[in-house]
Amino acid sequence: MINELTIIELQNLYGVDYVAVTKRLKEISLIDDNKQKYLEKILEIDGKLENLTKNLGYDNKLNKPSKLRSLMQKDLQLLKSNYDNRYTDYDDLVVIFGYLGCEPETFWYEPYEESNKDADDFISNLLS
Repeated sequence: MINELTIIELQNLYGVDYVAVTKRLKEISLIDDNKQKYLEKILEIDGKLENLTKNLGYDNKLNKPSKLRSLMQKDLQLLKSNYDNRYTDYDDLVVIFGYLGCEPETFWYEPYEESNKDADDFISNLLS
C-alpha cells in the first residue's frame, strides 16, 4: 500500500520533489487520480510533510523551494538561435543571464561588432 511515508522514501531515494513522485506514480499507473490527490493533501497541512520527513531521518531540503535559477538546454539553444539570427540583441542577453547571476560571456557570447554602412558599401564596390 502506497502512503505518504512511501512517497517520502521514494522522494529521498531519487532526490526529487514530493509532487514529482506522486505525479510519476500516477503516470506509470501505480496510483490513480484520487490516490494522487489524497497523497498530496499532506502539502496543505502546515508542517506535516516536514515532520514526517524528519521522523524518517531525512533532511527537509527537498521540501523547500530552491533558490537556484537555471535555464533548460532547449532554452539555451533557443537563445543562441535568436541571438545568431539577430532576433535578440546583446543587451537582452545581459538581462537574461543577469537573472541567472552570470554574464553572456559565461556562455561565450560577445557583442556584435557594429558594421559601418559606408565601409560595407565601399567593400561591396571593390568586390563588384
